Amino acid sequence: MSPGHHCPECAYKAKSSGTLKTHAALKHDLGVKWWFCYKGSCDYKAKLNTSIIKLKANVHDIGVVWKHHKCEYKTKQQGHLTNHYDRHHNSD
Repeated sequence: MSPGHHCPECAYKAKSSGTLKTHAALKHDLGVKWWFCYKGSCDYKAKLNTSIIKLKANVHDIGVVWKHHKCEYKTKQQGHLTNHYDRHHNSD
């Protein structure tokens, strides 16, 4: 048998037990810790806290707002700010 950690549910192999634990939680709901939104009547739940953070920013307008230092542009996602900069300010 090859070294590594084997998933009991599928053919997935991981180099570390932590990676296998993450796989089992995300793919098979084994040992998953659920994160909840708790905003008003929102009943959204996710396996990753980052999904809740994105939901709160994109749906409920809660959280980080990325602002451009050269203009009034603002966004909820850093990638959108980078795209804005590349399109509008890259030659500055």
